[in-house]
Amino acid sequence: MRNLRIVLMAVSVVLPSLNLSAQTQGTDVIRYGDVRHPVFDKEGMVVSSNVQASEIGARVLADGGTAVDAAVAVGFALAVARPRSGNIGGGGFMLVYSAGDGETRAIDYREVAPVGATRDMFLDLQGNVDVQRGRFSHLSAGVPGTVAGLHLAHSRYGKLLWKRLLDTEMELCG
Repeated sequence: MRNLRIVLMAVSVVLPSLNLSAQTQGTDVIRYGDVRHPVFDKEGMVVSSNVQASEIGARVLADGGTAVDAAVAVGFALAVARPRSGNIGGGGFMLVYSAGDGETRAIDYREVAPVGATRDMFLDLQGNVDVQRGRFSHLSAGVPGTVAGLHLAHSRYGKLLWKRLLDTEMELCG
């Protein structure tokens, strides 16, 4: 696992390559008025919509974590520090690229229908689609997949302990 280099693209986190030419031309790497706030050190770079979340991800990388470890930590940090950017009540996709074998793997953790869902649950008595029931009732809620998806990604490609990835977020809650 140590030789496995992982580059990750996820909805909330992107770990792009560092543009050193921007630094040498005098262009600011961090513009605090921007939506994205990169944090970087010798281990990599983390960009998210919140400085605290990006710093958490950068610390994970500096502590020897993988890009997936950083993405998991940032995902949970965003759920606390910037709830509209963190979607633990939703779902998503994650693409994981392995430099070791050149393969890109996808993890789909979108919301799913509840176990009690049926094919006809949004039909009225005449068999027509009831738009109100399908869009605006408790029946239209899906089962969130984000936490399970991040856990799956971590179990396959993570290196640090799951608890370690959530410790800082717990501090943000306090």
